[in-house]
Amino acid sequence: MKSIDVHVHPYTEEVLAVTPEWFWGHARKTFKFGGQPITLDDMVRTMDESQVERSVLLAFDCETTHGWKVSNEIVANLVAQRPDRFIGFASVDPNKHQLAVMELEHAVKELGMRGLKLHPPTQHFYPNDRAHYPLWAKAEELGIPVLVHTGHNQSGGRLQYGDPTLLDEVALDFPDLKIILAHFGFPWVNQAISVVWIRRNCYLELSGWSPKYIPETIWHYARSIFPDRVLFGTDAPVMTAARWLQDFGAIALPEAVKHKILYQNAHRLLFEGGAGAAEEVEQPASADPIPG
Repeated sequence: MKSIDVHVHPYTEEVLAVTPEWFWGHARKTFKFGGQPITLDDMVRTMDESQVERSVLLAFDCETTHGWKVSNEIVANLVAQRPDRFIGFASVDPNKHQLAVMELEHAVKELGMRGLKLHPPTQHFYPNDRAHYPLWAKAEELGIPVLVHTGHNQSGGRLQYGDPTLLDEVALDFPDLKIILAHFGFPWVNQAISVVWIRRNCYLELSGWSPKYIPETIWHYARSIFPDRVLFGTDAPVMTAARWLQDFGAIALPEAVKHKILYQNAHRLLFEGGAGAAEEVEQPASADPIPG
């Protein structure tokens, strides 16, 4: 079954040259992947082997907190080499305020980036802080989705910034902005589910975890309450597509829902303008919010 991976960190020579060792150190030990760069050709080959049609490559800017970034230009250049297989998401440091807004506009309009990646635990900002509302407003104006790290992380970030309920206010105040809750907010899984349930402009993303370890409550809501707003992602190189998809095959979901998670939802979000009236699923009056 074909798929679109919405969460990939490019692990190329250019990226590793500007990324400090500590950022990947803990994840390498936990998920047992090496420190050697992965070329674009290797990425495409592994995508072909797993029937991954497209991958979203992520920039990463944490200059004000840690003094480094994987620039939008680096990612845009990678995408330009294989625009048939890769999509670029920009990153800006919210603590740069108006400069961040200008950098986002440049990344989208001049570099061709198709979304924004933010990482509150590493960038040290609260998403609902009004000081950052101009950035959310610019993303909404540009019509791009925003992929936001929620929950804990393997790279020394501060956990308090990862609470997914901080995005509830943002989703309410920017109703036309599509917000993707990366990593389903663990350990705040129920809170992330609640945000996605009540905010129709929010999506739940499943990267960084093998499906066999993803809590059953997520699969319950994926099959019954919001099947149109759940997205496949790997968090590569942390998790490979081959491993994720193999384990996903054992999850008890209707084939139609699996197709939505792996491909249809991301395709609509990235290429068809996101959520629309046609995607809203009528929920049965007897829908039980607690998995049975």
